[in-house]
Amino acid sequence: MDRESGTLSIDFTIGFAVFMIGFIFIATLVGGLLIGLQSKTIDYDAVAYRTSVILVEDPGEPRIDPYAVNPDPLDLSWEQIGDPVGITRLGLLYSKEHPGVLSGEKVDRFFKPGEFTNTEYQDRLLLSQSGQYPYHFQIRLSGYLNPVGDTNPPELTGYMKRAVLVKEYSMPITLNNPVEYVNVTLPLSDVQSDRGALYGINTRLEPIEIFIDIDPAVLPLDLINVFLTPPDDPSFIYDEKIPVQIGSSATGDSYTIFVNEITDSIKLRFEPDYFSGYSVEDVVLHFQFAPPPPPVDNREVTYTPPPLTPATLEVKIW
Repeated sequence: MDRESGTLSIDFTIGFAVFMIGFIFIATLVGGLLIGLQSKTIDYDAVAYRTSVILVEDPGEPRIDPYAVNPDPLDLSWEQIGDPVGITRLGLLYSKEHPGVLSGEKVDRFFKPGEFTNTEYQDRLLLSQSGQYPYHFQIRLSGYLNPVGDTNPPELTGYMKRAVLVKEYSMPITLNNPVEYVNVTLPLSDVQSDRGALYGINTRLEPIEIFIDIDPAVLPLDLINVFLTPPDDPSFIYDEKIPVQIGSSATGDSYTIFVNEITDSIKLRFEPDYFSGYSVEDVVLHFQFAPPPPPVDNREVTYTPPPLTPATLEVKIW
């Protein structure tokens, strides 16, 4: 027997073991290099959830604290900025103090047809960031007929549904049997929001809408004049606030009034920040009719706080 045969077997075993160790090391290294080439699936439900969080739990950017004690009058919230270039994020939340409560003004701007392009929605909802997949989307809120985003989503999409409340704005005033001059007191000191009060009107960020219902017994009427006075001096008229002569209709930069030969009611809308100079004392709003209806004493004035309207927000992503 050759004495060197055992040495050959040991050399072979050691060499084979070194080869296997090197092979395993290289295989592990190559596997790590190819991770980026492996196929991945996108969790569209997670993206839909993230989008719903931006909409429901974020006031957007720029934003204004509705309960700020001394706000800068030059600051604007995103729904008050006309050019989308100045808007960073499209959140609908009224205030972070009230999760799940959406601002009616933000909702109206967000769902207004033609207000934003799909690309502007994507950029401001973090759906098309640089280096990321550009997601398609459709966002719908119950009560609004036109959803925003793509019109024909596929059958399979990421989906998220959120129950929300929408903070509306209103100041319904009922006047039974008006006289020739109907004086309506706008209690601005009462309707403005206190901290934590969702049922007030923040006159800086929200409009005031006035609906005046007329008693059918005195119809038809024509509204010929609308003006504002301070509560302690009805002879002093704020001419710059309301046009003296109202025709069939009138629209200004910060007010809108819908008037015809009155057969039912009058609607007057004051845009946000219209009464910026009257944050403490009340303002008296006067309506003059023609022909003068017969005066009747039983006139009733009521104020109803803005409601919180239940709604459902749906987000589809693909």
